[in-house]
Amino acid sequence: MNYDEFKTNWSQLKDSVHRYFSRLTDDDVASINGSHEKLVQLLQKRYGYSTERAQDEFDGFFAEVNKGVPAARNLY
Repeated sequence: MNYDEFKTNWSQLKDSVHRYFSRLTDDDVASINGSHEKLVQLLQKRYGYSTERAQDEFDGFFAEVNKGVPAARNLY
């Protein structure tokens, strides 16, 4: 995992983040601004995840991005 890559490619990834994590608001996504830590914090807040689970969800998202654009995912 390369968090610098996430930050560097943020402008291309933000729409995918919004589709993948459907509970994040537009304001949430705007506030992430390429910060892996901020995304993990928001996953904890919006989904009620533990830090470890939020990190695992981020890692899963990033793995899918590396394969291609992830499909929309509803985590309700």
